[in-house]
Formats: sequence, C-alpha cells, structure tokens
Amino acid sequence: MIKSLKATGAGEHTAGIVLIDGVIGEKGGEETRLVIDAIRKAFESKQTDRVVLLINSPGGSPYTADRIIRAITLIREKNDKPLDAVIETVGASAAYMIAASADRILASEYSMVGSIGAKMAAWNFHDATEKLHVRQLVFASGALKNMLDPFSPPTEEGMRKADTLVRQAANSFSSYVKDKRGDKLTQPIEKLSTGEVWMGKKALALGLIDQIGTLENLLEDTDSKQLLFKKDA
Repeated sequence: MIKSLKATGAGEHTAGIVLIDGVIGEKGGEETRLVIDAIRKAFESKQTDRVVLLINSPGGSPYTADRIIRAITLIREKNDKPLDAVIETVGASAAYMIAASADRILASEYSMVGSIGAKMAAWNFHDATEKLHVRQLVFASGALKNMLDPFSPPTEEGMRKADTLVRQAANSFSSYVKDKRGDKLTQPIEKLSTGEVWMGKKALALGLIDQIGTLENLLEDTDSKQLLFKKDA
C-alpha cells in the first residue's frame, strides 16, 4: 500500500504524485478509472502546486493511454497546474505516449524510453490442427470477420488488413509525439518511430525527454514535498 505524505512547513510547495505502473490497460476499465480519478484528485487538491506522473511501464493499450491523456486535457481546463512526467525504469510505447502529454519529461540515465510504434500479434495453430486432423467450422459474415482466428489459415487479404491497422495506429502515435514534442525533437519523427527504446542520455539527445533526473531531482528543483494519490483511494 502507498501511504500519502503530507507536505509541512511554511512556504513549501507540494507535488501531487500519481503512479502509472505496470502494463497500461491490463486490468481493464475499472483500473483506468481509478488512475484518472487519482489524477483528477491531484489536480483539484488545494495542497498541490504541480502534478507528477511517476511512470514505470513497458506500455500496453493505446486506447487506455489515449483515454488517460484526454482525461488529463479535460481536467486541466478547470484546474491547470504544471504537469511533469518522471520515467523510472521504463516508459515505453503507450506509457511514453502518456509521458509526452506532460509539460516536462525527466528520466534517469538508466531509464528505457521510447518504443514509438504499434504492433498486433496473434497466434496461429492452423498447421498443428491440420496434423491432428482437427477442423473448425466458421461462419463469418465477411471475408475479414475471421482474419485473426488462430485455427484458420491466414489469408493475404487478412494480412494486408492487419498491416494497415498497425500502420494507422503507428502513424497516429508518431503524429502525437511530433505534435507534443515539436521542435524539441532532433531527428525527423520517422527516424524515431522504429519501435526501439533508448537509454536516458540518448533519449535526451533525441529530444524525447527534457532532463536527466529522478523524482528526487524534480522535488529538489521545485522545492516541493510530495503527496501521493493512490489509485485505490
């Protein structure tokens, strides 16, 4: 359990800390609602001067990331405060998408940052079922309705459609990063959209983050104590 730490002392600032950890969207909509609720409380709290997203995630659902980002935008319309993102061990893929929504991104020299892109994965057991003489009867309303079925042989049309969907998602992600990071990027977004991750110093050189540092560095820079907002609060 995470315990809240209340800032004390005259003249001290308080940063509202919200954890973004684990696989994004892995636990479903209720988990996402709790994250958004914690972010809202951090922004609305009269004790906080700024909000910090403390990120340690390999990524996950782009839909969930987009939902969180859109919620942040709506919340800030009524309670705007500086928003920082601190990447701990890893902030990749959908997690980096969320980080890019912040005004400033910090990461350690040893943090892994990036993975701008998208993927779609599906198992296919067609050859195995053929050897076992097992047949699946499928009744689909369209040629692509069954394209990711693991027991049916993949078709060229289905493969093309899957590739198109992945490229569309990747292009949207890339455009978002380009829009949010703007002139900070030192390479064309196409060269950064390879799906690879970079360590902190390289991420800084590429413009994917703004500063090498940790949560402690941010609190020191802003003369802030921390108040943690729990997802299960």
